[in-house]
Amino acid sequence: MLKKPLRNERLSEPVFWVIVDGSNVFQTLSGDLPFFCIDKGQIAKHALHLGELKGQAVYSIDRFRVTELPLEQGEWINLKLLIQSLDSATFELVSKAVTFSHFYQTHRFCGRCGSRMRTIHWEVAKHCDKCRHRCYPRLSPCVIVSIRHQEQILLVQSKQTKRENNKMYSAIAGFIEPGETAEQAVEREVLEEVGLKINNIRYIKSQSWPFPHNLMLGFTADFASGDIVLDNNELIDAAWFSLDQLPELPGEYAIASQLIAETIKQCKAPL
Repeated sequence: MLKKPLRNERLSEPVFWVIVDGSNVFQTLSGDLPFFCIDKGQIAKHALHLGELKGQAVYSIDRFRVTELPLEQGEWINLKLLIQSLDSATFELVSKAVTFSHFYQTHRFCGRCGSRMRTIHWEVAKHCDKCRHRCYPRLSPCVIVSIRHQEQILLVQSKQTKRENNKMYSAIAGFIEPGETAEQAVEREVLEEVGLKINNIRYIKSQSWPFPHNLMLGFTADFASGDIVLDNNELIDAAWFSLDQLPELPGEYAIASQLIAETIKQCKAPL
């Protein structure tokens, strides 16, 4: 991915900024991305062009690169909370920014020889001058699947939700292993986590999920056979739910919610 430089004609104009501090993003009090000018000499080579929003350029920058930040005009919000209120276009831009920031912070030293790496300013990459190893942002492909059986949906509650102190249920998800197809990963994850066999696996859609660099590939499937056998290392509950008695679910922004909605649609469709 080539970087788009901060153009001279934009120096005197405000642009949108995604300012990142770990898993937190700066948001104005009105709920928008910051829109202002920043001294080019201060951050030009560190700013990343993400795209456009409302006809204006959008750049990302890490907080420590910016010495003059109008903190009184906004607040820092954790990304997991922020995405619940973002439209899809803004979510895509913020997702890029957080993923790139994580890449730069976790690749300061070469994984091959241990030397300090330098940032490449014409593309999103880190380079080791000693062994010439070059790294690019990592992308971790995952699968997520919503499963139906007649007019019921299989939903699970992970241990992570308990740690986050909520009672949310969701769809089964997991990473694709080397050598697997996405469909094989769906079958394996379902068998490992709940002991069930499935069929009619159908790809629905994908979503970038920057926690920290996942690409979610979404599927629906039908129950084939088996009884629920819970993987206690990953889950605290798994059960079949009727359409009129669904538990707390992820917000509409999440692909899990969209897959569950698609499964409900399939359940209600005439045969």
